[in-house]
Amino acid sequence: MTTDRIDRRLPEILTELSTPQVPDYLDDILRQTARTRRRPGWSFPERWLPMEIVVQPVMGRRIPWRTLGVLAILVLALAAAAFFIGSRTHHPAPLFGPAANGAIVYDRDTDIFMADASGSRERLLIGGETHDYSVRWSRDGTTIYFARDLKEGTAVMAADADGRNIRQLSPTLLSSPELAEVSPDGSRLVAINGGSGGVKTLSVLGLNGEGRIGTLNIGPVQPTNYADWRPPNGDEILFLGNPNGVTTDLALYVVRPDGTGLRQLAVQHDESIARPFTQVSFQDLALSDDGRMAAYWNWETKVAEGRSCFVHLLDLDTGRDRRMTFDPAASCEAGAAFVAPDRILVEHSDSDSAGSRLLIAPIDASAPGTFIGPTYYYQNRLGWALSPDRSKVLLVRDDEPSQLVTIATGAVENIGAALPGVGSWQRLAP
Repeated sequence: MTTDRIDRRLPEILTELSTPQVPDYLDDILRQTARTRRRPGWSFPERWLPMEIVVQPVMGRRIPWRTLGVLAILVLALAAAAFFIGSRTHHPAPLFGPAANGAIVYDRDTDIFMADASGSRERLLIGGETHDYSVRWSRDGTTIYFARDLKEGTAVMAADADGRNIRQLSPTLLSSPELAEVSPDGSRLVAINGGSGGVKTLSVLGLNGEGRIGTLNIGPVQPTNYADWRPPNGDEILFLGNPNGVTTDLALYVVRPDGTGLRQLAVQHDESIARPFTQVSFQDLALSDDGRMAAYWNWETKVAEGRSCFVHLLDLDTGRDRRMTFDPAASCEAGAAFVAPDRILVEHSDSDSAGSRLLIAPIDASAPGTFIGPTYYYQNRLGWALSPDRSKVLLVRDDEPSQLVTIATGAVENIGAALPGVGSWQRLAP
C-alpha cells in the first residue's frame, strides 16, 4: 500500500530536508546586489520625524505642554500690550494748557466724521438717519459731545472717543439753542436759547442725568452770540449781551452759574463799522489758559487812516482793555490765539496785496512779528485753529486744500481730509 511505501521512505525524506541547501541561481543574485547602491536613510519618510511622534501609544494622547506654555505667554503679552495702549488712549488730558495732538472731529451733512491728527484718513464716526451736528471734544479728550435734533427739541449727546457708547446726557431738551458749551469738568452746559418773540435766555443745564435746567436772571441784559466757561475751573460764565436790550451797544459780562455775581467787563459803542441797529464787536473771543486774559478783534474804521480792524487784549480781572498794533503796515489784524504766555497768533491783512497771512508776535507788541504759512484771501478762509500742542495751525479754506502750518518753521503741508471747517481737535495727555 501507499502508506507502507511512505513509511519506509520517511527517514530518507527528513534527512533530505534537514540538509542546508541553496538555489542554483544564488550566485547570480549575489552578483546583482553587489552592483546596486544601498538606499539612503533620508528616503524613508518615517525617519524624518522623532520617534516619539512616529510611535504613538494606542491609548491616550500626549499633551503638548511646551506649545501650550508658549501660547499662554503670547496671550499674556498681548493682553498687557492692549492694556498699555488702552490706558494711554483714555488717559485724560489736562483741561487747559498745552496737550498732545489727537484726532479731529467735525460734522458734515448731519453726520459726524473723524480724521487723524495730521488731517488724513477720514472716516465716518457717527452716521445714520439722525441729524447730528455741533460736535466737539471734551477738554480732557475722552468724550465727544454733539447735538441731535429730535421732534420735541435738541438733545445733548455724547459718545466715547471711538464713537461708541452713544448716549443722551440729559432728558431735558433744549429749545432753539443758538450756542452751547460744556463746562470743563463735563457736569454742566451753558446755552443761549432763542425764545418766543426774539427774546433770548441764558441757561445752565445739568448733565448728570437729572436734566435740571435753570434760566439765569441777568436783568435787562439781552444775551447775544457768545457764552463760555471761564478757565481754569469754570467757576464763572463769560457771555456777550446788549445792555438794556439796546442792539447798538454790546458788552462782555461775567456771571456765576447760579446767576449771582453779574458784572460788566467791557462795552463797545460806536467803535464798530456802522450797521443799522447792531454792533459786531468782540469777534472771535479767545481766553488764556489761566482765565485772566481775553483776546478779540473789532471792526474800527475811525481809529487810524487806512486801517479797519484791531486786536484787543482785555484783562478779565481789572477790565483794562488795550487796542493792539502788532504790525503798523497792516490794514487789518483780526482773530487771535494765545500760543504762549508771551506770544500771540493773529491774522494779518494787507490792503496793497489784498491777501492775508498768519503772524506770530510778542503779546505786548514789543518786537516785530514773524509771518508763517501761505498768503490767502480772507473771504475764502473758513477758519483756522491752533493745535493742542501749540506747534501747528490748521488752516481751512474753500478755494484750496486744508493745510497744516508749522509755527516754528512756517512749513506748509496739505492734508487729505476735505474739512468743512476747523472742527474740534482732541487733546491728549502729553
